[in-house]
Amino acid sequence: MTAVATYTAPGPSLLSAVRRVLGDADEALVCVAFAQVRGVELLRKELSDVAARRSARVLVTTSFGATDPRALAAIVDTKALVGVLNPAGATFHPKVFLGRRGRTIRAIVGSANLTGGLFTNVEVAMGIDGNHDDPALHRLWAWAEETWSDPRVERWVPPLGVVAAEAIEPELLALMQRVAMESPEVYTLGPRPRPNWLREVATSGAWVETERSRERGGAPVFVPSWMLNLAWEALRSRGTLSNRELLDELRVHRSSFVCALLARLPEIERVPGRDIVLRWTGGAPGARECGRRWQADAIQLAIDSSKVHMPLLYFWRADNYRRDLDEGAAFHLNQSSPRLHDVQRGDSVWAFTRDGERYVLAAELVVRAATRNPPGYPYGPYRIWGDRERSRYFAVGGGSEVETLIRGFDLSVGVGALGRSFQGRAAVRRLSPAEHLALVVFSRGLPLEPRARHIDEERLEMAVARASPQVIDETLYDLRDRLSDDRRRWVLREATPRSRVHVETLRKMYRGRCQLCAWESRTAHRVDVCEGHHLQWLSRGGSDAQDNMVLLCPNHHRLVHALDAPLDFRDLTFDLGDHRLALSLNDHLTAA
Repeated sequence: MTAVATYTAPGPSLLSAVRRVLGDADEALVCVAFAQVRGVELLRKELSDVAARRSARVLVTTSFGATDPRALAAIVDTKALVGVLNPAGATFHPKVFLGRRGRTIRAIVGSANLTGGLFTNVEVAMGIDGNHDDPALHRLWAWAEETWSDPRVERWVPPLGVVAAEAIEPELLALMQRVAMESPEVYTLGPRPRPNWLREVATSGAWVETERSRERGGAPVFVPSWMLNLAWEALRSRGTLSNRELLDELRVHRSSFVCALLARLPEIERVPGRDIVLRWTGGAPGARECGRRWQADAIQLAIDSSKVHMPLLYFWRADNYRRDLDEGAAFHLNQSSPRLHDVQRGDSVWAFTRDGERYVLAAELVVRAATRNPPGYPYGPYRIWGDRERSRYFAVGGGSEVETLIRGFDLSVGVGALGRSFQGRAAVRRLSPAEHLALVVFSRGLPLEPRARHIDEERLEMAVARASPQVIDETLYDLRDRLSDDRRRWVLREATPRSRVHVETLRKMYRGRCQLCAWESRTAHRVDVCEGHHLQWLSRGGSDAQDNMVLLCPNHHRLVHALDAPLDFRDLTFDLGDHRLALSLNDHLTAA
């Protein structure tokens, strides 16, 4: 007699049903679209057992990039066979789990893939138990066999170097690194709390020292990434998670430590009571999407495709970083790679640098403009300008090591020195929104660089431009509380003195007219009032040269200064934020 039942997730119902289908079988055939390591680990025992009894086969697709090769390696590790079907012009998208023992066939047909979603997603499936004589089960098994035998199916063999271990999710990795940095002693949550010491966090997992391993002088215990990812996903998707569920349902055998670690993370709390139950406080569980759930509320940041277009990561050489601060944090970056201009206004360009033997986070520049530099500019043709109110320079001395987090990103960095992987056209790397979010989480609480203070830049520029020692001294004195000693010394010793010769040359060239609006005062008032504007301000290291100047009327000169508007040499326009102003007169600047 055929029996039909309905199974759902989140929760153990669907997962338990799939385990029963596979666990009681002598032969198993699984046809799903996607696979993750954590999904394989949920069924590792059943796949291993049925493969040892007779055979286990898993058929997936890799067309969408959602199937992790490390998950396929994990399936092969259970001694199951793996096939990959990527039909041209079609999509392989079933979710079928089949088990057979003698003439008995059991099936789960429904919405779940071989992922952590078996426990955490909102899923529904039909379970069918019967025998080979049942027409529906007979046809279902025949379809699965025919699909497995399709000539387009390729037998999957692990490539050299692929290991059956997924990477810790970037946001979770960043939070765990902060725990290890701030206070690595993690106490269990039972009636008699026991200390654990978080010794190392890597993309593959965490190494934990227990009282027992310390007493015996043994090595730290390894907690693999899939356990951490699965617990993190389950808690945030369902809203609560107990130690018993971790141990019995999710088979996380380091459940006490994992619970204790999660309880240290933001917006996670323990539910009062005898049992160890955690609660996610970041929002209603039903409102969260399935799969990767980056909780923007946890860091007061809304991440979506309209707000984060293409965040970037950049390696800032330590000497260049220091020079930028000494000359006055200009909140901009120059680069020869055109990828620097993949950003849009409001995107973030993250910069890291070297502090001794460690790599640390140096800055987050929130882009307000992207411009081309003049032809032949020594530091590359591409420049981005950071929003001074939203961008941040971090204090690099003694800062938190960021190399482990960056190596966990999908950037294909080499095994050597990290900075060497960011050279030439690879100097600027694209980040996914999730990787950007991981850096946001990592940077929370990092001390800011005091030399990158916000000061009255326009006043300082006007003082340097007037080239009066008395005016410069008075300005430096008035700004003493916000001006760093390095910047003050640089202004006094290195800032380029101004010559009136270049202004007079421009007035003669353009007959006293503003290069933006062509207004001139000579005819009506018989006096020159248009002024020379330095494109790179003298107070920021600019030269007092004709190719670093334009002639502007007082109104436009004031506007450009007030908005700190850069000139884009691509089309010789000033970027004013909401619009651009083009030079209407130009005989001395060359477009890039």
